[in-house]
Amino acid sequence: MGLKYRRQGYRFAHDVPGDWTKDDDIGDVAEAAAEDYWCNRDGWETAWPVTFEILADGEVIATREVAAEMEPVFNAAAHNA
Repeated sequence: MGLKYRRQGYRFAHDVPGDWTKDDDIGDVAEAAAEDYWCNRDGWETAWPVTFEILADGEVIATREVAAEMEPVFNAAAHNA
């Protein structure tokens, strides 16, 4: 059974995408959880950083704070004056 994650203070846990085990680097697990949270759980609407709890067999095995790094993208277009 794979690992689950939830935002700290929340009750419902989601599956961490991938074949993670509690022996894997928990920082990497938390980053995978954060990416899933961003893409599939309205994480783009959340104020970051976010603290996630990582669970194995229904028990919290670790807590990690994850920050989101934003890279602005600029596009130029000709201006007709």
